[in-house]
Amino acid sequence: MIKKAAVLALSVMAMASQAATITQSAPLVLATTEINQAFSFNQFDAGLGNLTGVAITLTGRGISSASLLNTAAQAQDFTFKSDIRLRLQGTGIGNSDVNLNLFNFDSTIAQNGTVALGPVDVTGSGNFVGALGAFIGAGTANFTCKSLVQNTQAGGGGNITVSQETQAGCAVDLVYTYETPPPPSVPEPGSMALVGLALAGLGLTARRRAAK
Repeated sequence: MIKKAAVLALSVMAMASQAATITQSAPLVLATTEINQAFSFNQFDAGLGNLTGVAITLTGRGISSASLLNTAAQAQDFTFKSDIRLRLQGTGIGNSDVNLNLFNFDSTIAQNGTVALGPVDVTGSGNFVGALGAFIGAGTANFTCKSLVQNTQAGGGGNITVSQETQAGCAVDLVYTYETPPPPSVPEPGSMALVGLALAGLGLTARRRAAK
């Protein structure tokens, strides 16, 4: 019982480290594709505590319009698919992609016909984990987000003219999770008395065992 009291008293005196977070964000800005947007964030100050996690969220947006013109002397079956790949590159993450679908057209276009597609406005996001060591220091963690519009088409005999206008943008959120060191503990008088009582009891028990 006395040993348990001593452990309890010491537990009261000890204060565990606490978890905390720091969030940095860069807003989404649309620009005509292809984009190459740069982002810079402060690295984690090791003086704040022990870095335990780096979470990165890439949010992408694409706005696009397209038109398909059939210049053939007859109607043409035609398929057209368009996507945007948004790739985040930089400190401690390698290549991290978010893919957005713009168009999936599969139909017949009349002779000298024009098909208007869009406008469409699509968004998507991806969550990535950064390598801890790359984010600790007094400098910056730097990223770029690039777009790659990917179009595939079939049919039309080479007589379909595709015109497309696209904008894209990236937003990045960086979250550090860390543990703060426990503050210096100052035992309260009641705790000190409990510890003293427990230690005295342990000493008395030891003497009794020695006397036997």
